Amino acid sequence: AINQMHRYRDALIHRSKFDDRGFVKTRPVFGAYVLYPGYFNQLCEHNPYSVAINEVGIGAFSLLPQVDNKGSHWLSVFLQQKLGVPEAKYPYATSERYFVEDAARIPGKGYSIAHYQGLTILASQLGPDRNQEYINQFENGDARFYHTKLIAFERQKVQQHIATEAHYLAVALDVDDGVQRRVDYIYPILKAERVQRGNLTEKQTGTPVFANPDEWFWLFSLGSALRLKIPLWQQRKVHFELKLVSRDDLTAGYGWDELPELYSSLVKE
Repeated sequence: AINQMHRYRDALIHRSKFDDRGFVKTRPVFGAYVLYPGYFNQLCEHNPYSVAINEVGIGAFSLLPQVDNKGSHWLSVFLQQKLGVPEAKYPYATSERYFVEDAARIPGKGYSIAHYQGLTILASQLGPDRNQEYINQFENGDARFYHTKLIAFERQKVQQHIATEAHYLAVALDVDDGVQRRVDYIYPILKAERVQRGNLTEKQTGTPVFANPDEWFWLFSLGSALRLKIPLWQQRKVHFELKLVSRDDLTAGYGWDELPELYSSLVKE
């Protein structure tokens, strides 16, 4: 019966459409438990399945009709902890590699998972052939969209989970005739979605020019910009580069190459 609970819980997956390439998966089931008629002094003894219940959400509860509800004490306490304590907290995963695996990243339906608070995508350039109005928006902190090729994320092993977890985005812009680049603003990410290039507008991209209308891009819709007290400087990078960093570290006076990176054990250049 315990093994069946594993199968039932793990088989129930809710899928909602993310885009034409895939779906967002969520678990509508938090746990699965067997109720059985076993006699214990539940006020003094521990549930023999408590370890499994706490660690994997699979287990069993003894349930018998007894005076003063002594035969349902374990189940009653469990339900109070799960449903009646609004301050209940769930621990973070201890391993980044485990945390981004599909099974670990499937949240309960209606919930989202974030391993790092303030996770920021830092892009090394705006991109070629952007019109001046689009560039001015980023220079003045008025940008509303940023896009880049999906393959650029995949090349650095930035998975969908990480891209959609990020809360902020910052882009380095050319200064001093392109000798250096500088980050002055960070933007809250309102929405991250994968879109084919032919479905993106010039307002979203800053250019009407593209090679392949079927190529996939990440499109980030941006909120009101936050200006950095200390700009982040970068010696001009030849190739496009992504960094995953903390928003707090962006304001700490680091240089581009000294910035501590998040998910560093997974992201490869």
